[in-house]
Amino acid sequence: MFRTIALEARNKNNAELSQEVSTQVLAAENINPRAKAVACACNLSVLSSSGRIDEALEFLKETLKTLKLDDYHPFAISNLKEQTEAANKMFPYEVPQKRIRPRRGVKSDSSDSDSD
Repeated sequence: MFRTIALEARNKNNAELSQEVSTQVLAAENINPRAKAVACACNLSVLSSSGRIDEALEFLKETLKTLKLDDYHPFAISNLKEQTEAANKMFPYEVPQKRIRPRRGVKSDSSDSDSD
């Protein structure tokens, strides 16, 4: 439910709504960290696209008290980094690596057998 509202806030560039959604989601105990990061990334996007880079960086810093940088999709952090650097400001974080999900039903190459 919150994802729809967060995405709407991002699409309409509504800073008040994106802030409210991210605040509510961060306070919720029954939402996993990556889902929380989705709402927070929408707020980062709204803030940075409005030229409010310092607020976006401060918001990210605050969220990292409860979330990890790896909870965010790399695109969200990379986008903020680009906008920060375009504003001639320093981006103090490392962009997380792209998440690689193992394909379902595919065994890994490693084996526990002793047949070497």
